[in-house]
Amino acid sequence: MKTKISYKSAKGEQEITIDSQRVNIEVVSPSVPTTKLDDTQIIDSLILPFEPGKETLYIINDLDRPTPTVRLLTLLERRYPKALSGDVLVATGAHKLDSSVEDVGKRLLGGLYDAFFGRIFFHDSRNDPTVLVGKTPRGTVVEVSQRLFEYEKVVAIGSVEPHWFAGYTGGRKSLVPGIASFETIRQNHSLALADGVGPLRTSGNPLYEDLDDAADLVISGLKKKRVNSTIVSVNTISKDDDIYGLSNGPVLANGPVLANGPILGAKKTSISSLFDKVNEIYIKKAKPADIVVAIAEAPMDRDLYQAMKSFENVRDAIKRGGSYILVATCIDGIGPPHFAQTMALSADRSDLENRLSGEYQLGDHKFKNPLEFIKDGGTISVVSEELLKIGGTDGVGFTRVFDNFDDALETEMRRHDSGDVNVLVVKDAVNLVVMRY
Repeated sequence: MKTKISYKSAKGEQEITIDSQRVNIEVVSPSVPTTKLDDTQIIDSLILPFEPGKETLYIINDLDRPTPTVRLLTLLERRYPKALSGDVLVATGAHKLDSSVEDVGKRLLGGLYDAFFGRIFFHDSRNDPTVLVGKTPRGTVVEVSQRLFEYEKVVAIGSVEPHWFAGYTGGRKSLVPGIASFETIRQNHSLALADGVGPLRTSGNPLYEDLDDAADLVISGLKKKRVNSTIVSVNTISKDDDIYGLSNGPVLANGPVLANGPILGAKKTSISSLFDKVNEIYIKKAKPADIVVAIAEAPMDRDLYQAMKSFENVRDAIKRGGSYILVATCIDGIGPPHFAQTMALSADRSDLENRLSGEYQLGDHKFKNPLEFIKDGGTISVVSEELLKIGGTDGVGFTRVFDNFDDALETEMRRHDSGDVNVLVVKDAVNLVVMRY
């Protein structure tokens, strides 16, 4: 008997098949809420403290977040007719553009691209002029895009999902790391090596709390330079274009599944009121498995850097010495240079350990737990025909790359020849957090 698992990838709908007569299979995926917001509810809830228009800056997520940006902007225009005359700043953080600015802009804004043409800016963390707004209690020097300080009306549009070291996405992340300098991002992300970080963790998570403090510095710094400035944060819980929850601050908004409050940080924002719903959708429990198949779904499957985030979400469900198989298209390759260079080193464990023992470089945090997992007898495999096309197995370090799922699974099953192999398949594994029973 064959068990077929379909999923959404950067190349369209895909499917893997597992022989359920040879292994014990369990499949987990995010829950789908029974109710979602319709257009009228969303429009009624998009109450801003100003009329958005020509002097407005929209800070939006890049392609690495599943945010329904186009739908929100379209509905915002139905409430505020001049809304689309504002400017757009894409909060790329330290991410790279995978193609031309025009191509990415069209993919981000779809049918609204022409409406914003000539007013779409992509944040460049290494080269854009920045403004220093202070230093957090944990020592992060906070610098953000100078462009932010050219506007008094700012709308930050985001979405809330689990994040493997920052607790949750959304809110304050539009500012830091979204439009921060590379050095600010590096300093903040170095806290990902500290105790207390992890998906869904807020209290006692030093990196999450540092983001809060950084956001406060940005907001107070903006107020000092532009006294009448206001930043509004609009965040959703969504899947594709379906929206199951929406937060809108700093003003009160009415709606059955809405939350509101000030802006950005955990203690002072409306996004924290979405956390329970996020947990309801994105937390699953499962029995520990010999082999965990983590499926990175679009848009988080575009490169290895993003797709590997799934390891942190599922590692609690992998038995000691077990197998982690990542299924991801990786159509854009390995990822940013700072990650790719370290990944290439990891083919030799001693080289990687020497590299990680030095000064923190952005991306180093992604190697700590996988390295410990391998030392403990585990294996890491990636199913990606595209990675093999781009450069064979060069540069992928401690991972083994397969061009098809069947070969990867068969290879790992030979490691677990007890005759009773348990396989756990995790769909949307970059977002879904799996806890063991």
